Amino acid sequence: MAVVMGIIAIAIAFVVFPIVLDATGDLLAHTGDALETAQVTTGAAEETADVVLTYELYEGDVLNVRSITSTEPTDVPVANTYTEATRTLNITGLAVDLTRTLNITYETVSTNVYTGLGSIVKVAPLIVFVGLLAGGGFAMFKGVTGIRKRETD
Repeated sequence: MAVVMGIIAIAIAFVVFPIVLDATGDLLAHTGDALETAQVTTGAAEETADVVLTYELYEGDVLNVRSITSTEPTDVPVANTYTEATRTLNITGLAVDLTRTLNITYETVSTNVYTGLGSIVKVAPLIVFVGLLAGGGFAMFKGVTGIRKRETD
């Protein structure tokens, strides 16, 4: 019976691991929590503009910019680069020589996570996975040694 329980624990480890990873991401980030509104002007030969974000962009990755809309219909705004030190987002795809208002929705670092908890949460999936594997392996070991002990008695 212990061998079967060990196999089940190992199977659960592989099923639960992706769920714990997703939960960790949800805990550390808020999707769409930050909305910036900025008025920017491009010059005669400029198609880019910089916007200083109020909050840090999650993981400093422009892929975490959810949407950028412009009041100028000819704009096709796209997040280009992000500078973490100054929280500056460079936006490209803007029409030249115009002033417009940009609305930027982006993922930001969670303000609900206790400062020390962030580091622990990052390794939690590994701890859960290794714990379930070790528990399953130990249960299987005890089951096999229990069978051998009964055979020798």
